[in-house]
Amino acid sequence: MLAVTFLGNARSFETIGLGLHDDDRAVRLLAEDGSRSVWHRGAPKGAQQALHVVMRHICAQQLDEAIDLSSQIIEANPGYAEAFNQRAIAHFEKEQVYDAIADCQQVMELNPYHFPAATGLGHCSMECGDLISAIEHFQHALRICPDLEYVRSQLDMLQRSEGA
Repeated sequence: MLAVTFLGNARSFETIGLGLHDDDRAVRLLAEDGSRSVWHRGAPKGAQQALHVVMRHICAQQLDEAIDLSSQIIEANPGYAEAFNQRAIAHFEKEQVYDAIADCQQVMELNPYHFPAATGLGHCSMECGDLISAIEHFQHALRICPDLEYVRSQLDMLQRSEGA
């Protein structure tokens, strides 16, 4: 798994996804941590550097710049899931929840193992007040990556509030 996370690309998504369910916790942790590297490294030529700039914009709360640049990356590389994911994060931070949802859905279509996008859909659903959908999205994220304890905690809280 270590080699896949260091050398893998978009063709490695399924292998890493399977590693998220391995019996060995060390393999699961490598798959979880390494998946992000593979998603970023899977950028088409020139897009990886631009994506790092998008991420810096998001960290600096320069959200319009992040959205504009990620949109340019997407226009040039419509199959690059991580550009959609970063734009979703910027949209969510700007409280443009429906735009974030559309981008997260596109990420999941391009990379069905992208557990942060599944989690993002859960957060967006919560923001919209749709707790049933939020529960479903968090459950989906856990089916992809069962070790997401923060998602499990959020799911437990939601399920308790739905039962109350």
